[in-house]
Amino acid sequence: MALQYLSDPHGKTTAVVIPIKIWEIITDKHQDLKKLEGAFTQNKEIEPLEDIEKSFKEMQRVKKGKLLKKTFVDSFHK
Repeated sequence: MALQYLSDPHGKTTAVVIPIKIWEIITDKHQDLKKLEGAFTQNKEIEPLEDIEKSFKEMQRVKKGKLLKKTFVDSFHK
């Protein structure tokens, strides 16, 4: 199963659905994401995570040409 993109009536992408096996690989590699599972199901407010902030900074560096762009698959390999 491939990634699925959900969009609103105007065609704007609003969400991405990933296969559970990929989610398990991601959460095994990034243990802090497991905290999100409980927070979403319990409708709790989620505090910003360091990895999300780090990812945002990396995206900014990519946009400025200071860091090479990674593909989704690249993120699973060191």
